[in-house]
Amino acid sequence: MTEKVTRALLSALLVAASAHGAAHRLGETLTLKEHLGHAWPNELIHYDLAFAPGQGRSADARVLDGNGKEVPAQLSAVTKHPDGSIQSAQVWFLVSLQPGEVRQFTLQPGQSRAASDRKLTRNGDTLQVNNGLVGARFQLGEKQFETPIPASEAPAFLAAVQLRGGGWTGRGWFETPKLCRSYNVALVESGPVFVKVAFGCHFDGFRGEGGDLYRGTAQITTGQELVYLTEEFSLGDPKIYREPHCEMFALALGVAWANDFDWIGVVDAKAAA
Repeated sequence: MTEKVTRALLSALLVAASAHGAAHRLGETLTLKEHLGHAWPNELIHYDLAFAPGQGRSADARVLDGNGKEVPAQLSAVTKHPDGSIQSAQVWFLVSLQPGEVRQFTLQPGQSRAASDRKLTRNGDTLQVNNGLVGARFQLGEKQFETPIPASEAPAFLAAVQLRGGGWTGRGWFETPKLCRSYNVALVESGPVFVKVAFGCHFDGFRGEGGDLYRGTAQITTGQELVYLTEEFSLGDPKIYREPHCEMFALALGVAWANDFDWIGVVDAKAAA
């Protein structure tokens, strides 16, 4: 896992100089160069875009490589002008680079028509997401309890994980003596590049009724064999500092996990004041 985490960090360094800085506009050609002498397959990157008032009405964009082949692209973090047109956004797509390779990409308006391997299945409040390599089952919904319930009875935002072979394993639950006051699990982004689910639970605790918080996101990306989780929480006594520990959410995985799947997920965690 250390090697995979290091690889992700190096990837961030690789694209930092090119993908961040002044905002770009549709029609521009973007140049991406590999500087570290390393091969990078299916790396997720993004560029910031800016639009003049009235220029962008649809939250879509196309990305073409240097050979004119379209790659799956997705707009995110969209803001709007007072007239309702798009003011800024991020365009996300996947790129593969060989050592020392230079590649160019052109941004164009229009809905992405590139093939994507991600699939969504919705059955009531149950959402299943799969990209052909890994899948996950989420329990969507929102509820506030007049009388708080034990945390173990609150629906798990991440209920199970699907292995490459198609089998499902695992179950999730909250593991804490705190009482759950409310929860919210929602599909917040869905496109040809990635699907993102946001979750949040409020607990009775040191900060009063519903004042203790646990929230985060889960993301599945086209062509990547991982479920990327982020989380943040404010759960302990704010007057006493303690090292964070795994009190909250548990996902138990079956024996097949170790045999069939190489876990490479990276968790970003931070404790909120």
